Amino acid sequence: MPPRRACDTCYKRKIQCLIKTQGDPCDWCDSQGLTCTFDRVIQKDPNKRTTSDVVQELSRRVESLEEALQTALTNSTNLSVGGPSPWSEPTSLRFASSPITRQPVISPIGVSPSTRPKAVYRLCRCHIGTNWYFKGIGILSDRGWQWISDGAGERVFLENFDIFGNPAPPLGSVSFSETPRVLPPRAICAHVVELFFKSKTAVIFPFLERGLFEGTLSRAFDEGVGDLGRRAPAEACLWAMIALVVRTVDAQHLGVSFVSRDCVTEASRLLRVVSGITSLDSLQGTLLLADDTSGQVKKPEDNVVKQQSASPAPVACLPRDTDLARIKENASNILCSPRAFKYTEGELLAHVRQLDDELEEWRLSISASYRPRLSISSDLVFGLPASLSERDRMKERTYFINLQLDYLFTIINIHTLVRKCGDLEENLPDDLHSVVHSSADLSIEASRSIFRILDQIVELWEEDALWIVSHYAPMAAMPLFMNILIHPLGSSADNDLHILSSISKITRKIPSDRLPMEEIEHIQEISEFVMELVRLSHSAAWKVKRGEREHDLDIIHT
Repeated sequence: MPPRRACDTCYKRKIQCLIKTQGDPCDWCDSQGLTCTFDRVIQKDPNKRTTSDVVQELSRRVESLEEALQTALTNSTNLSVGGPSPWSEPTSLRFASSPITRQPVISPIGVSPSTRPKAVYRLCRCHIGTNWYFKGIGILSDRGWQWISDGAGERVFLENFDIFGNPAPPLGSVSFSETPRVLPPRAICAHVVELFFKSKTAVIFPFLERGLFEGTLSRAFDEGVGDLGRRAPAEACLWAMIALVVRTVDAQHLGVSFVSRDCVTEASRLLRVVSGITSLDSLQGTLLLADDTSGQVKKPEDNVVKQQSASPAPVACLPRDTDLARIKENASNILCSPRAFKYTEGELLAHVRQLDDELEEWRLSISASYRPRLSISSDLVFGLPASLSERDRMKERTYFINLQLDYLFTIINIHTLVRKCGDLEENLPDDLHSVVHSSADLSIEASRSIFRILDQIVELWEEDALWIVSHYAPMAAMPLFMNILIHPLGSSADNDLHILSSISKITRKIPSDRLPMEEIEHIQEISEFVMELVRLSHSAAWKVKRGEREHDLDIIHT
C-alpha cells in the first residue's frame, strides 16, 4: 500500500510509492537497485493552517455571529421614534399619468418632483455566495484575498464592497408615526392598483395576481370588518403598492403628497401589528415591501401546454419554471451545504455530474421555441408571432429571458465548484485537470452569455432592468475574473476582459431620471465591483509580461 509520505526518489519522479512491508524499500527503488530514503526536508506552508487554527477561527466566527445576532435582536426590540427606517424600498416602476382629477392633499408631507432625496439607508445587497474556490482555497477568505493579490501584484480592495455575504440586519431604530395614516380615497387606491397592473413592472416582476388583489382592495375599505387580522394586512398591502407607484410618478397627479418612505413606514407598521397572523394580504404586502420575486410559483398546466406545442402561446402565468427551481434548490442543498465540506473530490465531481445531467434533461424537455442554450449571440431572436398584442409580446420575451438567465445562473452554480478540487501546492492529475477545465469552461461560457443578455434587456426593460443587472452581473463576473487571473494572457482573456468591461456601458444605459438615490448608488456599486475585477485582471496580465509570475497559475513548474 502507498505510505503516507513518498520516498525521495518517487517524490522526485512524481510516481506512486508502494511499500509492501514497513521498513522495506519501495517497489520502484527495489526494482532499480536504489537506496530508498526519506531524507528530504518538507517545507511547511506558512499559509496552511493547522486543525487547531481552523477550530479556533471557527469558534471566533461563531462568537462574533452570536454577538451580532444579539445586537440585532436588541435593536429590533428597543424601538424608538425618529430613526431611519430599516426596510429597503422595492424596485422602480414606469407608469403613465393619472387621468383622475387632482384630489386634496392627504398628508402634510410633500416632496418636489424636481428634487431627489439623499440616500439615507442601504438596499439589500445581492448575494453571490462564498462558494468560490481555487484548489481548495476559498477565494473570498483572507487566504483567497492574498492569492488574488499575489496573482495580480496589486492590493485587493474587494472587501470594501458590500455584496458578498448575507444581507446584514439593519442597524438603527425603526421610525413609526405616532398617529396612523389614513389611506387615500378608494377611487385613488383603485387607480393606483390599475396603474401597477398595467405597468411593465407587473410583467417583469409578476409577484401579484390581479384577481386576488381585488379582494385585498375590498377588505381594506370594508368598514364592517372588525377583525384587525383581516383589514390591517389589506391596508398594509395598499400602502406598499402606493409606495411603488409614487416613487416614479408625480404624486400630485394621484391627488396625494405621500413620499414613498412614508408609505413604506406605514405598511411596515401595520404588518408588525398583525405579526404572526398568516394571510394572503400579509404575504402580498411583504412581497411588495421586500421586492422579493424568488418564491414565484408557476402553473403546471401552462408549462405542459408549452412543452406539447411547437408554436409560442401567450404566457398568462409567472415567468419562472418550477422544475428548474427544484434543480437550483438541489444544487444549493448538495453543493453549498455544510455537508459538502466532507465530500471527497470523487463525490463532489459525481454530484456535479448528476446535477448537470438533471439540468440537461430539463432543458431538453422545454419546447424548441423557449429552450435555453449555453451560448448566446449578441442578438437575441424571439421569433414571436405578429398576432400577439404588445403586452403579450412583453410576457413572451420576459418568459424567454428569465428562463435563459435562470438556466445560465444554474450552470454557474453547479460547475464553478469543481475548482474546489486539488491542492494549491500540487499539480492536478491529468484526468482531474481535464474534468476541472471542462466544468470551468461551461461556467465561463454561461457568464459570457449572461453579459450579452444584460446588454440587450436594458433597452427592453429600461429602469426595471436595474434589479436584473444587479442580481446576475456579479455572479457572472466571478468565473470570468477567476479564469483571467489564472490565465491572464491570450485572445480568450482579452475577449473576457472586454466582456467584463461592458458592465460600465450596461449600467450607464439604465435610465435613472426617476430612480431614487438608493437604487442609483446600488447599481453604481455593482458597476464599480466588476470594474475592480477588471483592474485586477489587467494587473495580472502586466505581472506576467514583466516576468514576475507564471503564465498559468494552475500549473506548477518544478
